[in-house]
Amino acid sequence: MKTAQAHRFLALAYLFLTVVGAAGLWLLGHIVKSSEQSKVIQVLLLLLMGGCILFALHFVIATGAKRKKPWARIMTNLVGIVMLFAFPVGTVVGAYLIWTGVEKWGDS
Repeated sequence: MKTAQAHRFLALAYLFLTVVGAAGLWLLGHIVKSSEQSKVIQVLLLLLMGGCILFALHFVIATGAKRKKPWARIMTNLVGIVMLFAFPVGTVVGAYLIWTGVEKWGDS
């Protein structure tokens, strides 16, 4: 199913970006002055929490879409609408999610 594959891809992309971003911030935390380290740690924790939430969201929606659950279609459309505002890549991904979310589950 295209919808489940799209959400699975997004979940893995968010996980990858979170790990890479966290590693970069962790390295930056060792470079900056000790007075700035607390700010870097706060941003690191925020990045990790946000990335984990987005990973879990897309993973759960992918599971529901694979099982053709009605709530997964609603969540796909809601996430797609929110992603439309993340120009330019989010707009394309959001439009794709909406397109796969409105077609019949058996056809995708």
